[in-house]
Amino acid sequence: MKNRREQGFTIIEMVALLVMTTTALLFLYHITSLTLESKRLQIVARELGRDTSETCFRFSQESRTVRSNIDLLIATNNEVRFINTTGTTIRYWLSGNNLMRNNQILLDQMNALNFTYYDENGTQIANPTINPASTNVRSVRMNLTVQREGKNLSMMSEAQLRNVK
Repeated sequence: MKNRREQGFTIIEMVALLVMTTTALLFLYHITSLTLESKRLQIVARELGRDTSETCFRFSQESRTVRSNIDLLIATNNEVRFINTTGTTIRYWLSGNNLMRNNQILLDQMNALNFTYYDENGTQIANPTINPASTNVRSVRMNLTVQREGKNLSMMSEAQLRNVK
């Protein structure tokens, strides 16, 4: 009879192959999950930037439309209220963690909101004169900080009050 050798793998070879395959799959899983998490955080950061930028733009556009010298109604560090050229009262303020425009949430997950007021010389006004007296405010600056999923973003928007002389 011929000497016949069985073809196949030993148990040690099978275990070694299983360990190497499992290690390779775990490595690929880890790389894939890191890539997906990175992409998700990029989307969060992009949305955060877009939302914050749109809010700052809206504030600067609307605050320019204060109707007259006596139509700045409230001017504090955390709230501004005024009447615009169409006669609508507009209020920006912080309610909990939400930046509000009247009763509408403009931006959520706010960490900080601060309004600063300046006179015609660009000097900061600690206590602005407001309605019923003629205001001494000529520009308003809004500083805000937003945090979403560990990402912080701070922005500033400033507007000159057009109809205030």
